[in-house]
Formats: sequence, C-alpha cells, structure tokens
Amino acid sequence: MKNFKKGDIVKTVKEIKAGIKEDGPIVCSGGATGRVASIEKNAWDGITVELDSGMTWWFKSSQLILVY
Repeated sequence: MKNFKKGDIVKTVKEIKAGIKEDGPIVCSGGATGRVASIEKNAWDGITVELDSGMTWWFKSSQLILVY
C-alpha cells in the first residue's frame, strides 16, 4: 500500500466505480480531489477519503495519487 497518511490531499487517477470489480455506478470522475480521513492498512480499499464534492468513499491505494 502506498504511504498515505490522514490529512493528505489526494486525487483519483481514473474514473471510480463502486464494487469490488469496479463495475457498479460511477462514484467520481478521474482527477477528483479530497482529503484522507482514515486509513485501514488491512483492508483492500482501506483509504477513506472525504471528496471535495462532499461524498466520503473508500479507495484502493492504486486509485489515488498524493497531491500534497
């Protein structure tokens, strides 16, 4: 898992869809930004992000990049 920490500003690397196979409804577009709210290192989607849109979502580390 990439080294994110609580409070980091992150950006999605692609359009994110719900579901383990990412085949559900669209959650956010690529390039959506937000702040890391919490991290659960033992979960495959363990990075909880409060998106700037107001939505909170659980991301895989491979779906995010650090902005600052």
